[in-house]
Amino acid sequence: MAELRWGPEQYAKLTFRELFLVFQHAVESRWNFQAALLSEVHNGMVATIRMNSDAKPRATTPADFNPCVRTKSTGTVLTADNFEVTCKMMGDCFLAGAGGAPR
Repeated sequence: MAELRWGPEQYAKLTFRELFLVFQHAVESRWNFQAALLSEVHNGMVATIRMNSDAKPRATTPADFNPCVRTKSTGTVLTADNFEVTCKMMGDCFLAGAGGAPR
């Protein structure tokens, strides 16, 4: 909490969940900054290599260096073969979330 310049009176009122979110966002903010720096240094080296040789290394984005960035994953594609199984799984998830037990 020292980074935020918060005293005990500011964070004493927060719940554990709120404290966790503050911590999580602070970590992600640090990683965003560090990843941007790493990407700039890497891309500077890539530009130098491209000017001085025939090699063509790939430029990067900050997301390439940031472990906090979640990669997008594709879901299950619905087909006639898996439609019933997928509907049953979704129904079980809804029942579990509503307090019912999955079957």
